[in-house]
Amino acid sequence: ILAETIMKAARVGSISSRNSLSCWPWRTIATNLPLSSAEADRFWPLYRQYQLARDELVERRIKNLEAYYERLDTLSEEDAAQLLDTHLQLQEDFLSLKKRYVGKFRKILSQQKTLRYFQLEHRLDAMVEDELAQSIPLTGEASAAQSAQPSSTQ
Repeated sequence: ILAETIMKAARVGSISSRNSLSCWPWRTIATNLPLSSAEADRFWPLYRQYQLARDELVERRIKNLEAYYERLDTLSEEDAAQLLDTHLQLQEDFLSLKKRYVGKFRKILSQQKTLRYFQLEHRLDAMVEDELAQSIPLTGEASAAQSAQPSSTQ
């Protein structure tokens, strides 16, 4: 569902879709990360702060996907290099952000709960990545598919 939302946002530039990207994971976290009242009082504000930082990276990722879709049929070597470089930088930025916040979560949660939280985050991310991998056409697929379709004119 999140991957579909990302794809729709990338295709149509939908601000409302972009804002909904961070709305659903909290339920999974809340359901699967048992917290005491005191832990919850410290966890949820930090979680929101972390998600806001992630949202900035998600926004950059959507812009990169928009650029890919805009150029999909006319992708130059230069465009391909720029898109790949941006993608790799985003991966590095996501990892850097995660490393920064691991330390913050460790200060308020036990090591086991911190691990569990990041396992849940990883599962959510893996679901999105899997859906995106299936949804995003590989370079050259769109034009190859279009040229393989028979023309309706005779």
